Amino acid sequence: MAEPTIQLGNGNWAGKSDSLLGFSIQNGRFYEQEFTFSRSTTGTYTDKDGHIKTSATNMPRVDYLNNSNGSLILEAQRTNILTYSNFQNHWSIDDTTIVANNTTSPDGTVNGNLLKGNTNSSRHNIYKSFSPQSTDSVLSVFAKAKELKYIQIASANTVHQYVNFDVSSGVIGNVGSGFSNAKIENYGNGWYRCSVTATNQSNAFYFGLISGLTSSWLESWTMSNDTDGLYIWGAMAETNASYATSYIPTSGSSVTRNQDACSLTNVADRIGQTEGTIYGEFDFKQTGLTNGLFAISDGSFNNFLMVRFAPTHKLQVEGTGGINIIESTARASGTYKIAIKYNSNGVELWVGGSKIIDTSTQSTMSGIDEFMVGKSPYGNVIGCKVNQAQVYNTALSDTELTTLTT
Repeated sequence: MAEPTIQLGNGNWAGKSDSLLGFSIQNGRFYEQEFTFSRSTTGTYTDKDGHIKTSATNMPRVDYLNNSNGSLILEAQRTNILTYSNFQNHWSIDDTTIVANNTTSPDGTVNGNLLKGNTNSSRHNIYKSFSPQSTDSVLSVFAKAKELKYIQIASANTVHQYVNFDVSSGVIGNVGSGFSNAKIENYGNGWYRCSVTATNQSNAFYFGLISGLTSSWLESWTMSNDTDGLYIWGAMAETNASYATSYIPTSGSSVTRNQDACSLTNVADRIGQTEGTIYGEFDFKQTGLTNGLFAISDGSFNNFLMVRFAPTHKLQVEGTGGINIIESTARASGTYKIAIKYNSNGVELWVGGSKIIDTSTQSTMSGIDEFMVGKSPYGNVIGCKVNQAQVYNTALSDTELTTLTT
């Protein structure tokens, strides 16, 4: 197979403030390529030991959650509006008790909380009120089983906004019709991150101890004692959102994590102007917004070619010369190997070892000198983890593209 002229990731990660090291390969030799990176706030990631850590301002975040090779986190701006994410203060309780600093949390320190109930026939909840949100909101918490293993996330807005989780086996139970996109992710050491989207409206964020996966909204039930419980840590409420992003800790006020941006400029000699191939392996979240996965451009809309995730939940190729092709089938969130090939015969999109769509229209580009990862000339950042990204200055063959994207 032809050698990539630009390569990022694939287990080779090295970052410092404001930059991320990539490579070019020429005649079997590696040469450094320094990508520009920015994020004007701190951000969290999972390190090689499985602990959630905080990365400094403008420092790339390479995440090792369930991926020993690591992946680059690229996220849009988000705000955690819960002012005490680790239940330090200002949380209300219904027949529950919080015991602080009771176990080792996902960040590797002893700041995990025990949430236990009592023998009253009642709701056993902890909750936080905030102003009603008229747009979608994402609610999330880390939880770990102890004597109890079932937890419910609910909103006070309607009886249809609730979801039940088993944090011993990582199973999702009943999901109310006012909630969507429920997820449970294994963070190791018994911890799971539970998240859900409150569709259209949310109000007052509840975590409840429940009796089973089929429990009703804000269930009232009788516990056998006042000592049994489970562990909780790291709560978030993200507004105007459809999926959970990396943990944003708060301690007294809401906190905003700004967007990540990653690109490589002044590399016209590495990018084919009339033919080439762009490739990436992405673990991305479905956003429902017009956000780019990768692109080459002259820094404007005058000359560009990109792959984006369209509002219709489909992959779309757009570019100079009237290129605008979109696949027929919507896609769920997940990990995909994606390549776009362009030459005098037109443009092709390859995914998972197969050619998905093509066009005989040529992309008439010139002056291409920038490679964008996780975004597009539109400027929007998609929520994704990048395992690797590559640029070839030649149009790869069908055999090569099959191998590359399988």
